[in-house]
Amino acid sequence: MDKSSSDTMIALTSTNYNMWKPRMEDLLNLRDLADPLDNNGVKPGKKTDEEWTKMNRKTVAQIRQWIDHSVFHHVAQEQSAYTLWEKLGSMYQAKTARNKTLLMRRLVNHTLLEKSLFAAVILSYLLRF
Repeated sequence: MDKSSSDTMIALTSTNYNMWKPRMEDLLNLRDLADPLDNNGVKPGKKTDEEWTKMNRKTVAQIRQWIDHSVFHHVAQEQSAYTLWEKLGSMYQAKTARNKTLLMRRLVNHTLLEKSLFAAVILSYLLRF
């Protein structure tokens, strides 16, 4: 089960955060490493300091394993799983609305360009006769 869950995992790049995040959450839950994120980085009373430190390190390692080298340098120094998670979110999730707007603008411009090119071709064809 461990192998198959990681077989479908993808590395985080600057363009796939929205697809990567839920998959990483699932992977951390499957491996019982989600506590540092679920508890906002605060150690629950039922865990010893040693258990919490070990789980945090494992969670950081698991997340980093699935970060592309082009992104890794942004979070290489993070020691807290929660801080690492939040930093990734602030880097990529906050830009989502802006990225959608930019993509919509590009689509509209592309569509308008295609229509004007089509109109120019038709006009030049009609002017031949």
